[in-house]
Amino acid sequence: MGERGRAHVAVMKAGEQAWPEEFGEYYRRETRWSSVLLFVYVAANFLLSPTYRHWLLGLPDSPVPAIWVIEYGLIVPAALAGAFARWRWSGHGLAEHATLTCVTLIALCLVATRYVWITQGGQFFAVLNAYFLTGAMAMTGIGFRRLSAVAAAVLELEAAVSYAVYGWSPQANFEVLSFVTAAFVVLIVGWHVERSMRATWQYAKDYERLAKLDPLTGLPNCRTFEDSVNPKLAQAAAAGCAVGVAMLDLDFFKPYNDRYGHPAGDRALKRVAAVLGAQLHSPDDIAARMGGEEFALFWYGVSPDEAARRCRLALEAVRELRIAHHASTAGARLTVSVGAVQGVPRAEFTLAALLRRADINLYRAKMRGRDQAVATPLEAAVEDAVSAAV
Repeated sequence: MGERGRAHVAVMKAGEQAWPEEFGEYYRRETRWSSVLLFVYVAANFLLSPTYRHWLLGLPDSPVPAIWVIEYGLIVPAALAGAFARWRWSGHGLAEHATLTCVTLIALCLVATRYVWITQGGQFFAVLNAYFLTGAMAMTGIGFRRLSAVAAAVLELEAAVSYAVYGWSPQANFEVLSFVTAAFVVLIVGWHVERSMRATWQYAKDYERLAKLDPLTGLPNCRTFEDSVNPKLAQAAAAGCAVGVAMLDLDFFKPYNDRYGHPAGDRALKRVAAVLGAQLHSPDDIAARMGGEEFALFWYGVSPDEAARRCRLALEAVRELRIAHHASTAGARLTVSVGAVQGVPRAEFTLAALLRRADINLYRAKMRGRDQAVATPLEAAVEDAVSAAV
C-alpha cells in the first residue's frame, strides 16, 4: 500500500473516532461563509415569500396569522441569528451549538408551517425541509452525527404530518416515500461532506508536520528549531532561567560516506538522531537536524554542570552505537564533536549568536582531536549577540 493509501486508511479510522476539537475548528472555519450564505438565503426567502407566492406562483397569501408568526417571528430571526453566530464566532465551539440550535428551530418551524398550510387548504412544498437539511449538512460544518439525528427526527415528523392530514392514502404514502428518499440523500450528503473535509484536514496536518521535520531522521528541521527556541529564549530571559545550546557534528562523515556508501550514511544519521532525541529531559528541550551531519540541542533550565554532563552523555551515546568507521582518525567507530554554551540569556541575545558561539566551540573540539565537547558560559556570546543586533 502506498503513502496515499495509508493516509486514506488513517483518515477512515479517524472518522470512526470521537470528533477532534482541532478538526471541529477547521471545519467551522472552512464552512463559515457558506453557513452565513445559507442562513441569509433562508431569511431573505421568507421575508420575500408574499411576493413570490403571489406574483410567481399564483398562490394566495397566508390563510392564518399563525403562518406569519412562525415565519416572521421564528424562522427569520433564527436564520439571522445563525448567520450572525457563524460570522461572529466562526472559530469558537459556541458557533457550532448556535448553528445546530438555529437549524433545528428552522426545521421544526418548517414542519409546523407545512401542517398549518395544508390543514387550511393551502399548498406547501413537501420536500422543502429536505432541501434545507441537505444544505445544512453540506454548508454549515455541523458534525454528521449531530445533524443526522436532527434530520432523521424532523423528516419523521414530516411523515407524521402527512398521515395526520391525509390518513392512510396514496397521497400520504407518496409524500412519506419522498421523505424517506430525502432523508437518505441528506445523510449521504452529510457523510460525504464530513468525510471529504476530514481527509482534507488530515492531509493538511500531514503536510504541515512533514514541513517541520527532517524527512530522513524525523527530528525537527532547522527552521522548526529556530521557531521553537526563540520564544523559549525570550521566556528564559524574562524568568532569569538558564539554558544550554549545543552544536554537534559527526566526525569524518564525508570519508564515512565515501567508504561505506550513502545508504549506510543515512542509516548512521538515523541512529545518531535517535540517541540524540533520547537526550531530551523535559518538554522544553529540543533536538534538531540542522543539515548534513550537523545536529543541535537546546536544554531549558540547566546548570553549567548539568549542561557539561549532557554533552558527555551525547558523546557516549554516539560511541555506544558502535558504528564501524575505519576511515576515521578519531578511532575505529563513528564519533561526534560537541560545542555548547550555557547560561541565563539576556534580551539582546539571539539564537543566531548563540549558535555561532556554539559553532566556534565545536570548531575548538574538532581542533583538539574530535570526539569531545567544549562548553563555555553564555556571557561569552554577548559580543556576538550585540554584533548581530547591530
